[in-house]
Amino acid sequence: MSESLYKIMETFFTELDELYNNKKTKSQGQSIYYANFINKYIYEPLKNSNINPNLISDISPT
Repeated sequence: MSESLYKIMETFFTELDELYNNKKTKSQGQSIYYANFINKYIYEPLKNSNINPNLISDISPT
């Protein structure tokens, strides 16, 4: 992974930790923790919404 992408991801995770008043997640578990978080609170609600399904299939990891 490129250094710039790593920095973006690290900043994103840090911002989410602060936004949701979480303890700072460790880099080793960050990806898994926030992947589950994003799936639960972003992708799943989108699947159950009235948004065009073709748009969701383009971004959804499932």
